[in-house]
Amino acid sequence: MHQQKDWYTGNDYYVDFKEKRIHIEELVIDKEIKKDLHENVELYFVEDGEGMMDINGISYTIKKGSFLCLYMHHFYRIHAITASLHMVCVSFYIGNFMSVCFGKNPKDTNAMLMYDTCPLVQLKNEEISSIQDLIKQICRELKEERFGSTNMISYLTMQMYMLHCRYALEHMKDMKKECSAIWKLIPDIILSASKDMTLEELAQTQGLSPAYLNQLLKKTCGYTFFQLRKFGKIINACALLHFPELSLDYISDLLNFSNVQDFCRVFKLYAHKSPKTYQKECIMSDKDGSLNCGSALSFLQYMHLNFMKKITPETMASYFHIKVYSIKIIFEEIYEVSFYEMLEQIRIQYACAYLLSGKQSITEISSLCGFDSLSTFQRTFQKHCFMTPTQFRKHNI
Repeated sequence: MHQQKDWYTGNDYYVDFKEKRIHIEELVIDKEIKKDLHENVELYFVEDGEGMMDINGISYTIKKGSFLCLYMHHFYRIHAITASLHMVCVSFYIGNFMSVCFGKNPKDTNAMLMYDTCPLVQLKNEEISSIQDLIKQICRELKEERFGSTNMISYLTMQMYMLHCRYALEHMKDMKKECSAIWKLIPDIILSASKDMTLEELAQTQGLSPAYLNQLLKKTCGYTFFQLRKFGKIINACALLHFPELSLDYISDLLNFSNVQDFCRVFKLYAHKSPKTYQKECIMSDKDGSLNCGSALSFLQYMHLNFMKKITPETMASYFHIKVYSIKIIFEEIYEVSFYEMLEQIRIQYACAYLLSGKQSITEISSLCGFDSLSTFQRTFQKHCFMTPTQFRKHNI
């Protein structure tokens, strides 16, 4: 037995356990800092200033009202400080996260909080006041050390953490609503790389002005319409380069480049190497030849570069080191089609490219594009193109 003043307990666990170790620190940051490893969950609230924070390779602007939750798998650095950052950091042991897990939440919510929500939310006026009040209360309890202060600090910290969870989930829903229609356009833009498409034509189909649609595209995926078209063409080229029987002239012409020289120039701009070097280094050697892009675009890019193989949500999850449900969420909630529906569309697009080359047989094209059987290929082709592969070839050559 262990005596705590006038009370006896069966062990001394409650004397010094990790969940009690909550730290709060006021920071003034005016030069770059890098933190590779942190054992605790860290909540950052920016009271003033402006700069950039890179979290797991993604850059975020942080300024007054920025509220961040960084778990142990978040590696980050603060840089490009344009005005000294005044921040408060509250850190606590991950065991406190269990208080959220015990609550009755929708399926996968806890995993979403840790791995899928954005680590940064930009707070509004009332939300800023709520966090500032909690920070003041935590500081007051630390300073005064009144009866129950340790428990109060835990409760207040968890309240602060729960607010971040709430804001992050609500922000995630708002972003999905706003970006859903735009994400549905992005695969179409990439898949239509071999066709003439203008921003004005696309904007008209959406009932938006070209300038506003361009702004939404940039905000959603990081690329303007022009950049996304170029990126799509290069992704298409990377996929087609897997097959040496397709010449650079054919690929260049198929993707609507003015000539091979222009194709090679743009390819090198995005892939940082010539098409022939890419083919030799990234395909023949089976080296990863991915281009740099955001997470949702990375999944789309992976499908373009691997459409000829047997790929599933499980193989993609293994490649990106994330959970299978995250893959399904990206396609069903962002692109609003299933993984397999998107894969079908991509495979049929490249099948069309082969059919136009006029060299391979229908059976060979079926196999080259990753279909299990000729009958599956013909059925899928009819579904997407409203004609058989033979009719398509005859009509377009």
